Amino acid sequence: MKKVNLIFFAISLIIALCSCAGVGNSDYVRIDNAQTLDWQSFPSHHLTEKVLVEDIEGNPVRIDRIDSLLFLVDANAEKLLHIYSAPRQELLGSFGNRGRGPNELLSIGRVHEGSKKGTAVGYDVTSRKLIQFKMIESLENGGFVVDRIVDIPNEKDKYYLDNPIWVSDDKFAAVGFLNLENRCFITDLNLNSYIEFFNPDITFRKKLPDNILADMYSSHLSVKPDKSRLVLAGGYIDLVEIFEVNGTHAFTGIGPVFDLTIDFDEARSSERQVFIKTDETRRAFLSVKSTDEYIYLLYSGKQKQDASHYSAGNKVYVMKWNGEPVAHFELDTPVWDIEVSDDNKTLYGVKSSFPSLIQYDLDFL
Repeated sequence: MKKVNLIFFAISLIIALCSCAGVGNSDYVRIDNAQTLDWQSFPSHHLTEKVLVEDIEGNPVRIDRIDSLLFLVDANAEKLLHIYSAPRQELLGSFGNRGRGPNELLSIGRVHEGSKKGTAVGYDVTSRKLIQFKMIESLENGGFVVDRIVDIPNEKDKYYLDNPIWVSDDKFAAVGFLNLENRCFITDLNLNSYIEFFNPDITFRKKLPDNILADMYSSHLSVKPDKSRLVLAGGYIDLVEIFEVNGTHAFTGIGPVFDLTIDFDEARSSERQVFIKTDETRRAFLSVKSTDEYIYLLYSGKQKQDASHYSAGNKVYVMKWNGEPVAHFELDTPVWDIEVSDDNKTLYGVKSSFPSLIQYDLDFL
């Protein structure tokens, strides 16, 4: 009997891992040869929060980690960043002036490790300014202590980018959102060399202008710490793509929902030339973070009309860099964003109902 059960389990596992979603089809996109990401077939864990810092001044909505430091990106406060030390379990302070000055930013999307030791990099999508700053000196100063600044030229629309992440000393990966051809790319600081990431499994039906489709099929980006691979997670469809940093496509997956339809106001979108959502518009992945072992995806699955905000989620899906699902978590509270420790033992979150930093233990991974 044990042998029969083992055979049945093995067959089920193979089906779960290798089944293809050949029906990935909608009015605007067709996806072939994608693996179905059926996380429900893998272990589920219900996690209980531990509050690290509560009642943070401002409105932190995103979280990024560099080594043992956590950067909380604030949407409203005068200071753009709050910094937390994980080993000391202490909020160290806030820094980064909001403004139009030479060493200021109007906003900041995310914070990533800089190209030099002790530095971090952030990008202001409004002013199209990439700033690399010295972390400790900036905290002590209260404003950005700049190592270097890169202004992205306005005339180069293909470089209308978000979330730049260094992949070498002089090249960064980013997602673009003005046209479909540069949904993700790698470029150098002079914007000369250019690697576009093309997924042969995806065909876009250009029934709408590129900028609208690019917004509808926009993705979140994470780069593997060893800089060998990157992953894209769809914001409005449950699509996961993995590439080598040289541009080679490695994996396409769909799930946990396999319907590629996006509810939106097509008539008004065409008239105004922007992606206009409706009450039925559903969010998919909200964030993607990674370690050298795993990819972590924060998931919404909610519609705009739902009582709980559709930009916050309490589901986290985990997969390996080869696309194999590993586990999924149910958090006890919705969060705006997540981060994870290098050793995969701690998950951090920015709570959506109250400005606080929380953590979850992942000892079972």
